[in-house]
Amino acid sequence: MFLFLATLAFGYDIYSTWSQHPDLIVCQDSGVNNKKVLDAIDYWSNRGYKVNDIIFKKNCEEEIIQGKIVIFKDYGRVKEKEYGRTHVVWKDGHMAHATVFISKDALDSLTVIKHEIGHAFGIKHTEDIHDIMYVKVSNN
Repeated sequence: MFLFLATLAFGYDIYSTWSQHPDLIVCQDSGVNNKKVLDAIDYWSNRGYKVNDIIFKKNCEEEIIQGKIVIFKDYGRVKEKEYGRTHVVWKDGHMAHATVFISKDALDSLTVIKHEIGHAFGIKHTEDIHDIMYVKVSNN
């Protein structure tokens, strides 16, 4: 319920909420900038979206991990002209897990990392061109 109230306070439309705060697993073989991931988590935490624990894992197989947000190596999931892609699965009305893929061209982009983690928290795109969740984010 806390996450739902927080989303209303910040005006985001959401797909769903987590039943409890998820863990975040950052696969080191993804190549994503760890500091920028932590900065993105701080950004969302200040807006009421929290993770339970942050785990840096040396290598990850592309597997589904229930109750967690996982940042994987791209594995070709990000389409051409995109910088990131997030896949979310729901179960019993709540988010069950989320997988985040960041393209090799955006591994150091705080904007892209924030945007994709926003999706992992269940946030939809906005129509506000200045918002981090705007449909088209830049790679800077």
